[in-house]
Amino acid sequence: MTAVPTNERCGARRPGWESGPPVGINRIPCVRETEHDGDHWNAWMQRWPNRELRTATGVTA
Repeated sequence: MTAVPTNERCGARRPGWESGPPVGINRIPCVRETEHDGDHWNAWMQRWPNRELRTATGVTA
């Protein structure tokens, strides 16, 4: 994985993080590039499914 500038990162968080405690590893945002395909990854290389998968035409599924 290559470094992505902060302003070009996805920033998505794991589903359900909003209702958890104010700190924790599940609150760490995705560090992949914006509009990436495939799973999200946080800084600890934990993965979770991307619920907005893009098709070959660029349309979200």
